[in-house]
Amino acid sequence: MSAISAELIADYRAATYRVDSPTRTINLTINAYSKELESLHAHYQVASSAFITAYNPYSEPTAPEVNRASQEALMTQIEALHLPSIPGAGVCADSDSLPEPSVLILGISFEQASALAHQYRQNAFIFSDKTAIPRLHLCR
Repeated sequence: MSAISAELIADYRAATYRVDSPTRTINLTINAYSKELESLHAHYQVASSAFITAYNPYSEPTAPEVNRASQEALMTQIEALHLPSIPGAGVCADSDSLPEPSVLILGISFEQASALAHQYRQNAFIFSDKTAIPRLHLCR
């Protein structure tokens, strides 16, 4: 049993995960193959990626300055791992919500992605393997 409500999990599944690649915006959908993601994997010669944010730990509204500082710390850790990343945003199906700044990390292992998501107290993260199908992974 997850500590995350069924309603919140449904919101995560319904969201669009936008990747702002240098050439175009790519919209990822949970459990849906993405040719564009497969192309990014091929371009960067990786077999996996993860979409993660450090904003709003446990989906609780957090002060903007705290969110920005947490996201900057996450980006510093990604740089230290020497992994390429592309900025993006989680976009809720509810049009009243603001997009949540996020990042697609290319070449990251599932274990590394899970560790980062837990460190930044996230309820979930998105992981894609060589199939280029983004899958939702709950952290609690």
